Amino acid sequence: MRVLLVHPSALMYSELFLRLEPLGLERVAGAVRADGHRVRIIDRQTHTAAELDRELAAFRPDAVGFGLNYLANGPSRRCRVR
Repeated sequence: MRVLLVHPSALMYSELFLRLEPLGLERVAGAVRADGHRVRIIDRQTHTAAELDRELAAFRPDAVGFGLNYLANGPSRRCRVR
């Protein structure tokens, strides 16, 4: 199985600018590889959306996983639960 893991882009919705290494996805990738699957990681902190699109087209993953180890990736002002 081909698995593509994607780490979200850097925090852009506040005055802080954070870049976090995708340690969680790296651990998942290691476990998936140990199980015999092919894995690639795209870190949107360092890769563009166009690069992600090219990787999807070239690698043709059977599964795509997204790392969401912190909720700072989304604009909390716009994500209100009612």
